[in-house]
Amino acid sequence: MVPVQLYHVFPRIGEKPDPSALGYRFTYCLLNTGGSLKVFIATELPRDSLSKFMDVREYSVQELTEETGLELYVSEARLKNRRDFWLRDTVILDPPSLASSLGRPGLMCIGFSRDIVLDEIFFSRARGLLKARGTRGGRVEAEAILDRARRGLWTLRIMGAVRDRITLGLIEEKYSTASYTGFKWVRHVARTPGELWGYLKPLETGFWTRVFPGDIPVVSSSRVYDMMVLPDPAIHTVEFARRSLLPEAVPVRNGADCFRIGSTLNGREVRLCMSDLERHVYVIGQTGSGKTSFLKLLVHRVHETGGASIIVIDPHGDMALELGSEISGSLLYDPVDNPFSINPLDLPRHRDRDYAVSVAIDILLDIFHEVLKLVNTAVNVRYLLRVVLRALYSGSDSPTMADLYNTILGLYDGRVTLGDLSDYEWRRQIGVLRSMQRQSLISALSRLEPYARDRFLRELTSRTSVDFEEMLSPGSLTLFSIPKAVVGGDLARLITSTIVIKTWYEALARPRLGKPRTPVFLIIDEFQFVSDLPLIDIVFSEARKYGLHLIVAHQHTGQIPGHLIQSVLTNTGVKLVFQVAGEDAEKLSTIDADFARLLRRTLTSLSTGMAVLKIAGKPGEQSPPPLIVKLDYPGSTGLKPG
Repeated sequence: MVPVQLYHVFPRIGEKPDPSALGYRFTYCLLNTGGSLKVFIATELPRDSLSKFMDVREYSVQELTEETGLELYVSEARLKNRRDFWLRDTVILDPPSLASSLGRPGLMCIGFSRDIVLDEIFFSRARGLLKARGTRGGRVEAEAILDRARRGLWTLRIMGAVRDRITLGLIEEKYSTASYTGFKWVRHVARTPGELWGYLKPLETGFWTRVFPGDIPVVSSSRVYDMMVLPDPAIHTVEFARRSLLPEAVPVRNGADCFRIGSTLNGREVRLCMSDLERHVYVIGQTGSGKTSFLKLLVHRVHETGGASIIVIDPHGDMALELGSEISGSLLYDPVDNPFSINPLDLPRHRDRDYAVSVAIDILLDIFHEVLKLVNTAVNVRYLLRVVLRALYSGSDSPTMADLYNTILGLYDGRVTLGDLSDYEWRRQIGVLRSMQRQSLISALSRLEPYARDRFLRELTSRTSVDFEEMLSPGSLTLFSIPKAVVGGDLARLITSTIVIKTWYEALARPRLGKPRTPVFLIIDEFQFVSDLPLIDIVFSEARKYGLHLIVAHQHTGQIPGHLIQSVLTNTGVKLVFQVAGEDAEKLSTIDADFARLLRRTLTSLSTGMAVLKIAGKPGEQSPPPLIVKLDYPGSTGLKPG
């Protein structure tokens, strides 16, 4: 005989269970916790049968007794009138309302068992009545018994279990008023989980009907379905699940470099492999939906697999601090608590210095325009900055922000001479610069001035104390806490942009220097901080070749340029979408055109900690459909790689 398994189930809004999917022996239990209902089903069938209609997780009697108490008073229903056994269906009306009306903690269960032995007993009884050739009433009774046998019969195990006898009596009264059949009650005491489990399991029909002939409640097959009604979340206080509109085709991911990230709504394990992450990861969802927890989970799992380098940029600061305390050997940088400095003007490493200078200037002009918001006023600031930067690089590989600001002021005052004075355009720009009112010039460069005047900013950006080459070494974990609430949004954007750029060029330099391309995972929370950099689009399309893999997260699509959204969706192998607003649901439904309509409905109704996962297929693998994942949290069990 197949063993009976206990499950904790969660009704889905808009779906009704098909009792035929529960098998021929099952028990339906409702636990009133005192304020809400919990639903349990014990059946011989596998979880997949239940998961078609409800969310399911395996449960144990030990877990159940933690809620009900270990020593319980148990009461089982027996029929008062033996004629009810032969002629009347025992039906308990609306079990969820019955359990809710209990008003205090208590467990109410109905066990259902279908066995042909019961049919044979009824056929035998009918034949006996007919042979007796009794009264016309006897023949009518025999026909009624035969009719019930032909429809199929189930035995019922109606029971309650509570901590006190007063509540037990209340349960007996509730059952009695909910049925047209009269009951008498047999009481027991369950002192161990094993004893309770003995009462929870459905009856073994043949045994019970022979030992207690005429005492066991019986019901026709059609009426079983009337009793198997799950609590309606619109009426009863019960933990429920939203209807899953997406399939649960979980991609197969096994191997030493694979790890669990969560489970489907029905408990199937969902795993990712390092090869999935190496195709870049895109995470999006509203604040509080679970993005940060997922990023932490990835850091833990990738670090546990070993061999890869991880760099985390956290513009809030909390995640980096938590990871630093959770993972030994990590290197934490914080502008205040663990000070570091980083010079945005450092030349990237390249064999051709002139090329490096040109690249550095182009990048810096974009940073200054987007991060520092330097505007074009009476003087062409962009042109001026280009010439000044080239002049500064002619004397140093690491000029500073203060050097840049002071040089521009020196040009204005006539204390500094730069550039080719035979160049008409340069002479004209210098002339326009020097004709500006001093206040107008300071206003034009107001966002650059603090990096020359403020001691904290000057020290933070005057040199690079971070060893980027070491950061890319195998097994390293580097955490950048850049709390924008402390350093300000503009500085946080500048530092974030600089880290991304330096990491990119350090990865580019490895092949030329003959260094191994150790996988580097660059995790960027608040991705919008760097989304305006034209370099980002290049990194998404080219970085994999150099062993650099991006994992980016932000709140909504309006934070980043439209063209970049398309590039990100095209160039990321893993997409994880938490709850988003309707407009974003429309845009993000394109992650799988075949399921676009279902995705639009699903993405706006996800609960916290749940997300839609879309993984690109591996070579030779059909592209897996999107699926809903209940994500694990860092520190939860069962998450070892392998």
